Amino acid sequence: MCAQEDEQEAEEEVREDEAPQAPEEVSGEAPRGVGVRSIAAMEFLKWFFLSLGIAGFIGWLGNMTSGPIFYGLYEYTIAENIPVANIAFGVILLLGCAVAAKQRSSEIRARDAGLEGRLDEANHNLAMVSGELSENMRKLSREMGRAKRLSDDLETAKDTVAQQRTKIRSLTAERDKLDAELKVTQEKLVHALAPDITEVKGIGAKTADRLREMGIRDVIDLLKTSPDELATRTEVPPKVIAKWFEQAVALQGKAGG
Repeated sequence: MCAQEDEQEAEEEVREDEAPQAPEEVSGEAPRGVGVRSIAAMEFLKWFFLSLGIAGFIGWLGNMTSGPIFYGLYEYTIAENIPVANIAFGVILLLGCAVAAKQRSSEIRARDAGLEGRLDEANHNLAMVSGELSENMRKLSREMGRAKRLSDDLETAKDTVAQQRTKIRSLTAERDKLDAELKVTQEKLVHALAPDITEVKGIGAKTADRLREMGIRDVIDLLKTSPDELATRTEVPPKVIAKWFEQAVALQGKAGG
């Protein structure tokens, strides 16, 4: 399962590498040198024509007020005594205005071209940011998938550990039970093989009954009992009890041998 998931992640990374990249920036502006030269030429023509037109108009006013100037430039007239020079300078003035309008239009177009270029650049940067964001989202999705798989594996491991602990507790309880049964069986076997209390010299039937009432059935029980306690409860002299213990040890030795 993990191998298949790794292969899927590898395929996703390959598809990301083959995904189309953001388009390269394309400038919408004209060559800077050509624009500068064109604007400079129109600036010159504008002021040249405007200056000639204004100068001609001033000369015509001078002729009207203070007599002929400019060496009779305004002597030649056409219908209704309109000087030809006035018409020429008026045309020149109109040309200056036309050049000024053309220059303004060129400036507006250049500004619009610059705005379009900056807009294209902004769109390009936005496409790059969008691509990076998409890639980061895919990476985040893969990392979240890996984290989910690790979390699932951890939960599976926890369940496995819990099951193993339950099995261990069950086996431990079963072992303790078997140990207790074995201990009981061993004690029963030891007592079954041990000599009876009546085989000790000096212990008759009545004394044996009293000892059995005290829980002493064989020489093993006798050896486990304190001599002082035995003397107190049976009212038998300590010397006699000491002899009982000597004989019980001898009998147990023979039975064990």
